[in-house]
Amino acid sequence: MKTLVERPQYFFIPRWQFKQLSKNVILKDRILYKELRSALSIIDLAELVALNGQIEFKNTDLDFSGNMRDFITQPTEVEEVEFDNTIMPMSQMTTTISNIIARLSNEPVLDTGIKPYTVITMTTSVIIVVDDTFLNYLSVSDKNSLTFIEDVLKALYKISSIFFVANTAIFKKYLDLL
Repeated sequence: MKTLVERPQYFFIPRWQFKQLSKNVILKDRILYKELRSALSIIDLAELVALNGQIEFKNTDLDFSGNMRDFITQPTEVEEVEFDNTIMPMSQMTTTISNIIARLSNEPVLDTGIKPYTVITMTTSVIIVVDDTFLNYLSVSDKNSLTFIEDVLKALYKISSIFFVANTAIFKKYLDLL
């Protein structure tokens, strides 16, 4: 019998960072800090942290705050200092937040039927790879937001029980949109 995760996690990764990570790192539920740093610049990592905790998705009222510390594993003491003293403050800077929002909303949303995200179910977490049109897609209609949330919830149900998924912020937002 499959063991279910008590605290399901979901993390956003912009497609351009996902491609970079995929070249250098085997994607898994948790990534070594040194692997992240070998694949991403400090600025990219700060944007990734901002995307997973600092950004309120524009025009959507969606809050999917993740905790990047749950995605990163085994940082050394020096790496923890770098994360706490450099990455975290940079992720909270207005310019970092503005840059990641601009990059995820700089393309118009075309009605191609292709979703601007990919939901990847891992063993204990869900990774959501988002394209440049992602924020615009969400802001177009509640239907788009609802479709997105349903896709993420389906993935979360694969790794966790209904009880634990029902306690996530994304499930609460799903109920609000119904």
